[in-house]
Amino acid sequence: SRLIDTDRIITRSIMYGVMAILIVGYWLIVTGIALLFERNTRDTVFSSPVLIAISLFVVALLFEPLRLFLQRLIDTVYFRARRKYQDYLERFASQVTNAATLSEVIALVQRFLGQALNPSHVILYVRNNVTQDYRPEPDPASGQRLTDITFTMDSGLVRYLRDRGSVLHLQEGRDLPSLDLFSDRARLAVLNSPVIVRLKGQTQLNGFVAIGPRQGGAPYLHEDLRFIDSLSDQIA
Repeated sequence: SRLIDTDRIITRSIMYGVMAILIVGYWLIVTGIALLFERNTRDTVFSSPVLIAISLFVVALLFEPLRLFLQRLIDTVYFRARRKYQDYLERFASQVTNAATLSEVIALVQRFLGQALNPSHVILYVRNNVTQDYRPEPDPASGQRLTDITFTMDSGLVRYLRDRGSVLHLQEGRDLPSLDLFSDRARLAVLNSPVIVRLKGQTQLNGFVAIGPRQGGAPYLHEDLRFIDSLSDQIA
């Protein structure tokens, strides 16, 4: 299944949360002003129909402009990473069509993922037509394989990528997302790739890309995973 797009839920939750804080803050300011001018504040603030009506009118008057302003501000901040990644994807798409060999494709994937996310390593696994297992391709720069770990067709990782999810995100300190993966937990630990994205063909799993931790230590976030998933679609 595809990554769940939670953008609408997240942005609206942030927007209405901020608005609630501002409205509460506004009411506290009104109450504070009343405290300065009226000794019997409780009666004045909470019993005066005029003050209550004015307060509600101001809130209603400012609600929609405030909502639109906050929505634009949150979208600008929240979707900044997406716009950056979209630029990477467009440039990658224009270049990968000119790649003549698998080695050139791997080099492009490594370069664009390196520029965008700065992972410690990027390893492309491809299904071997003879043995039917998944083996790492040599690194284009060195000509050497970065690992000797392989996965059979019936391994837990392959079953997960083939049948369950397009992106596997392994987060430190959290349980594996599927029981299928427990049989491969030792190999996954050695591989040290918190993100693994599938390259799925029309009828079978063609391969997958194992992406190492970010060298700055930052975690992989929702937008990062979206970018990785979209990039993999272009080379599957």
